[in-house]
Amino acid sequence: MKKIGVIGVEGGWSTEKLINTIQAKTGSSYLLDMDKVYLDSEKKEIYCEEQDLREFDAIIIKKIGLEYSPDNLDRLELLRYLNEKSGVKVFSKPSNIMKLVNRLSCTITMQIGGIPMPSTVITEDEDIALQFVRKYKKAVFKPLYGTKAKHMKVIVDNHDTLQEIIDFKKANRKVMYIQKIINIKEKDFGLVFLGGKYLATYARLKSEGAWNT
Repeated sequence: MKKIGVIGVEGGWSTEKLINTIQAKTGSSYLLDMDKVYLDSEKKEIYCEEQDLREFDAIIIKKIGLEYSPDNLDRLELLRYLNEKSGVKVFSKPSNIMKLVNRLSCTITMQIGGIPMPSTVITEDEDIALQFVRKYKKAVFKPLYGTKAKHMKVIVDNHDTLQEIIDFKKANRKVMYIQKIINIKEKDFGLVFLGGKYLATYARLKSEGAWNT
């Protein structure tokens, strides 16, 4: 019988759904808390509490942390060790996920791949940021780590623009990620592929009065 672990959040709907599915398929399931994972490089051992992660046939990463942050990159490094040094299959590959945790890294990967996206400016300079807000008339400033529009700020071209830019930079990291706002009406779409095979399309809807879906 296969031994499959799930990296997730206890009590989380999607985590529990995945664990229950694995339980039904294999007869057992294991929730692994990244808070409890440690690596002993001298012994080449990696454990989650008393569980030797090298004994698993596979580990599925459902949620690496409660929030997007640089801490998640450190957690993924531990799982990369497990995958590349110990040979345990990890889905998706930690080295691939690491490209997506940071919004800038994800954007650069998409740009290199020629994937269309809204006009985007990356800068540490407040004056350059101001120049592009004036060009766009309205722009969204996004933290490098985050999801579901958390900590994003829409800044419009007015007499307070420069101060709003300075305040955003102080509250976040030095690098500012600035994107022209696109009118997407009431919804946008996500397409799902697995192994190059198309699976499904889903829609994300706007709440009343919101700028984002």
